[in-house]
Amino acid sequence: MKITIFGDSITNGFGMDEGGSSNIIARLIEKNEPKLKVVLHGINGDDTYGGLLRLKYVLVEEADLNFIFFGANDASPYHLIRPAEFRENLLKMIAQLGVERTVLITPPFYNDDEPTH
Repeated sequence: MKITIFGDSITNGFGMDEGGSSNIIARLIEKNEPKLKVVLHGINGDDTYGGLLRLKYVLVEEADLNFIFFGANDASPYHLIRPAEFRENLLKMIAQLGVERTVLITPPFYNDDEPTH
């Protein structure tokens, strides 16, 4: 079985030793479940627009299960993504990866400077 974890710096483990928490968790999973392969696809500073551009690399994995973790950068005032765009980008990812094979571990969109309605 193969799992992908797809997202931003939280997925990539930005600023953490040993490749970050995701890498540590992935290696622990593989150690305890040798038949399970975990592939990380995290990029520091990425948002869902960047994720859509990189989705082809996740699709090539043909994983049995995909975890998506975007949101921190999307809600940042330094990115131009609005709540509706965030939602639509995630829905596009889910549709391409497969609803039955995708799990969102994405936080809700929240930005003090951006109205959510």
